[in-house]
Amino acid sequence: MENTLELTLLVSEDYQDIIIADLFELGFAGFEQQSHSMKAFVEEKFFNSIPNQVLEDILDSFGGISLITEKKVHVPKNWNEEFEKSIQPIQVGRFYIRPTWAESDCPSDAIELLIDPKMSFGTGYHETTRLMLNSIVDYIQVGDEILDVGTGTGILAIAAIKLGAKYAFGFDIDEWSAENSLENIQLNNVANSIKIEHGTFETVPNKVFDITIANINRSAILGVKEDLLKHTKDGGFILLSGLLTTETHRIKEEEVFMGLTLIKEISEGDWSGLIYKK
Repeated sequence: MENTLELTLLVSEDYQDIIIADLFELGFAGFEQQSHSMKAFVEEKFFNSIPNQVLEDILDSFGGISLITEKKVHVPKNWNEEFEKSIQPIQVGRFYIRPTWAESDCPSDAIELLIDPKMSFGTGYHETTRLMLNSIVDYIQVGDEILDVGTGTGILAIAAIKLGAKYAFGFDIDEWSAENSLENIQLNNVANSIKIEHGTFETVPNKVFDITIANINRSAILGVKEDLLKHTKDGGFILLSGLLTTETHRIKEEEVFMGLTLIKEISEGDWSGLIYKK
């Protein structure tokens, strides 16, 4: 039985999903989230292999997070199962998001999305996902073709199809997320309408889409800005999120985006989204 290190991070829930994504990449295997703090668990042997500066850089990027560590020996546990227990049904605008392990009736006026996250991100609990879900309702037309950049759980591509889009292509650089999105597409019976690839923009077909959605982060958006335009048809829409409100000016000041029409700026809590028309 391995020693497990328990880290308590005193951090607002607004930033927890992003921190979880970073820590998961470092080998952390379980998380418990609360409103103003979260616990992260990692085997001691993995933690000792992480350079101190790497962890400090992650925490410093969010303004410096108070860190309390306590070393414990835990009985072997299925951390993914523990994570699943924390995900329960939630309604976001017209959508009712439910994991398969939580039996619950979908409201008669809502569109049900069956999402088993399995440590991918895009559960509907984070503001950026909610911003995009509420926005696509206003822009997707029947028969549209959608590009989902950084698809995560596939939730936005699935929602687009259920709103009447004809086809969606999604990709993610994280193999775990790409596999998870494929599972969720099967759960929602939309496999014939959605194509998912593991990789970058190089996987995208040589075509343009009616709507491009990128719920990633500021750095990632800036890194693919030319590709976003290249694959969006003239008159089409580009929906961006994953942005802290304090960061939106970095996007709006980019020459590529200044050449577009900014239709709307949306926000929830500390997070924002930008909707452009090409």
